[in-house]
Amino acid sequence: MNKQEPKIVSREPWWAYPPADGQSEEDVEWGYPIVYDNGKIEFTLDERPTPEEIRTRRGCR
Repeated sequence: MNKQEPKIVSREPWWAYPPADGQSEEDVEWGYPIVYDNGKIEFTLDERPTPEEIRTRRGCR
């Protein structure tokens, strides 16, 4: 049986923790929640999203 790697369905910038009162979004830790086509969801902090990705993200509003 040939097992295929799951494919990414969604990957967008998200806070590791929401900003505290008075804290800038630039000061919080960022990562990516990743949703796969097999239903698996993981959150990775391996790389910080670019300022452009953070500014134009759909979530965290």
